[in-house]
Amino acid sequence: MSKPTARDALVVVGMWTFSRIIASLLTALIVVIHNRLTFTGDVGTVMMWLSEGLADDIVAVLAAITLVWVIETRKPAAWVGGLATLYLYSGGLNAWRILKRGWHVPPRTPDYIGILIQAIIPAGVSHCWCLVDETFRRAKSYRHLIVAKSPSTKLSIPLVCLANNRRTLVRTPLSCDLGFA
Repeated sequence: MSKPTARDALVVVGMWTFSRIIASLLTALIVVIHNRLTFTGDVGTVMMWLSEGLADDIVAVLAAITLVWVIETRKPAAWVGGLATLYLYSGGLNAWRILKRGWHVPPRTPDYIGILIQAIIPAGVSHCWCLVDETFRRAKSYRHLIVAKSPSTKLSIPLVCLANNRRTLVRTPLSCDLGFA
């Protein structure tokens, strides 16, 4: 493993660890708000589990944004995928811990649904952020501007010609074969 790869792997693990610490601190703040809420019915049960996982979701998005910003590779999708895998791992362990602890009443189907969604969402949002960032990056890099030389000006503007899906730099607009014929 090369030094940049090892450094990027350590950044991913460090980002995940730091985000889990921040999420636990944020959960302590959310508990104060969550203390007076009453959830009723099956939808309320699912919403209760989602509100308990809100801190992890927020921190996962911020960690993915920071990772894409900090990582020193051209394609950070693999590293954010690794971060999403770590979130899925920790969410799975948390779900296992919740389901195996002593319950006064056996968990019902909405409990299972809420716990599963709570475990999956941080991994999903961090990976979705990376896909959105990759989409914007590709759209930005594939934007080509073809400018014609104006007869009223004496400026020669270099053009980008898209001939046979290749980018070529041409000096005048007349030397660009667009391939329409």
